Amino acid sequence: MSSLDQLQPLISPPPIEFWPPAPGWWLLLLLLPLVGFGLWKARRFFLNKRPIVRAEQPLDPVRLAALAELARMPKPYDGAPAGAWLQQLNGLLKRLCRNHYPLQPEPHPQWAQMAGIPRQSLPGRRPDPLDGTG
Repeated sequence: MSSLDQLQPLISPPPIEFWPPAPGWWLLLLLLPLVGFGLWKARRFFLNKRPIVRAEQPLDPVRLAALAELARMPKPYDGAPAGAWLQQLNGLLKRLCRNHYPLQPEPHPQWAQMAGIPRQSLPGRRPDPLDGTG
């Protein structure tokens, strides 16, 4: 007789019962009405948010000219060298940025005051009509 024949038969566990549920289900049962009430109260925030319809702004004429020039540039396709095209694109972007951002902006008066520079000696200073110095 082998030792396997001496083993007792397996005892099956009792079937899992439907009731009473685990503590997590009781917690869910308590929280579900609270969440539903909170969503019902918060619906006014969601319903009152209407999407703002904005009219499309017309493009700047300088930007339109730059886009037209970009469309006229021959583009490198099928492995063609792109060096000349990139140089043209770089030049176009530089011209557009120079037009959009001036080269010498007016320094901020508070910065000049903190640095101890008199306002009259600032480069590119525009005359201030309210200032007596002109």
